[in-house]
Amino acid sequence: MSTNRVINGQLASLLARFRHVNMIAVVDGPFPTYHNVET
Repeated sequence: MSTNRVINGQLASLLARFRHVNMIAVVDGPFPTYHNVET
């Protein structure tokens, strides 16, 4: 559990729902997006 604050609300929401079997990728702008994946 992280005790540091996350400023971005959408990122904080995603991290709150994150489980140990999920994966997250932090990428730059030209990375392709998919319809069923939260961006």
